[in-house]
Amino acid sequence: MASPIVAAHSIVDDGFGHAFKVIDIENDIYVILGKKFPFGELAKEVSRLLIGGDETMLQEGA
Repeated sequence: MASPIVAAHSIVDDGFGHAFKVIDIENDIYVILGKKFPFGELAKEVSRLLIGGDETMLQEGA
């Protein structure tokens, strides 16, 4: 499986070619097959849960 390209999401707009996956860490954008998805808020929530910000999940063993 190919690794994602870490670059500005604009490379898919500039005729870069066929980029299957691009991660733009500066703008929190993930590109898959030319479609852009914001991931900033999702990444923050996952981090919060993994750090233990949700005691209910920890107590339930999730």
